[in-house]
Amino acid sequence: MGINLFIAQMNSYGTKVAFIYGTQHPHNSAISPEEQLVIQKAFHDQMWTMSLCDMVNIMGIDQIRNMPRFKDITSQLNKDKVKHAHENNSFKQLFLSEIAGVVDCYKPLFEDAMIYLFEKEYWYKPTNEEIKKTDSGKSIANAIYNLFKMNKLGKYFPSVVIGAGLYASVRQDIQRKFKTNDMSDFRHAQAALPYFDYFFTENSLRDLIKRNNLRFDKKYSCVVESNPCEAFTLLKQIGNS
Repeated sequence: MGINLFIAQMNSYGTKVAFIYGTQHPHNSAISPEEQLVIQKAFHDQMWTMSLCDMVNIMGIDQIRNMPRFKDITSQLNKDKVKHAHENNSFKQLFLSEIAGVVDCYKPLFEDAMIYLFEKEYWYKPTNEEIKKTDSGKSIANAIYNLFKMNKLGKYFPSVVIGAGLYASVRQDIQRKFKTNDMSDFRHAQAALPYFDYFFTENSLRDLIKRNNLRFDKKYSCVVESNPCEAFTLLKQIGNS
C-alpha cells in the first residue's frame, strides 16, 4: 500500500516540471475542435515525459542565465535595518511594522475590490468624490492591521504572516544581515509552510522558521528539515507509510 501510494505521488502533477504552474494546452480557434483535442493530448503526453534536464537543454543554458532576475535589495534592507532599529522595542512591534508596510501596499487593491463589489450590487460606479470620501482602501488596511494587532486572525493570511515574521526576525537579530538569497528563500517558505506537510530547505532558513518568536513549523504543522540525511529518512518514511 505504502509503495503504491509513493509511486502514485511520483506520477502526480506536482512532480512534473512542465506542470508546475498548472496544466497548459495549445489552443488555436482556426483548428477544428476534434483536431485540436488530438494536438492537445499529444502535447500533454510529450510534456508529461519531459524531465528537468530536457527542459534545460531545450531552453539552452545561455537563455536560462539571461532570464530576468529579481532586483537585489539586500543592501538597502540592511541599511534600513540599522536606520530604523530604534523605532521598535519588541519583536511584536517589528512584526506589526512589517504588517503595516504590507497592507499599505495593498490599499489600491482593497479600494478596487470595494468599487467592484459596489458596481456589482448597485449596477453603477461610484463617483470619484464618493470614492475619495469613503477611503475604503485605507479603512480595510487599518481593519486588517488591527486584527493582526489583536491576534484575531488565527491562520488567515499565511503568506503575509510568514513574510512579515521572517523579515521581522532578521531585523531583530543584530548579528544577522539580509542575504541575497533570503528573498527567494522567504518566498519558498510562504509557498510551502501553510500547504505542505514537509519543507526541505537550508540551515539558515530552517533556523529562522523554528525560532521561538515564530515557530512557523508548529503553527502550520509542517516538518522543516535541512539535514540531507534526515530529509532522506523522512522521504523513506513517507514512502513506507
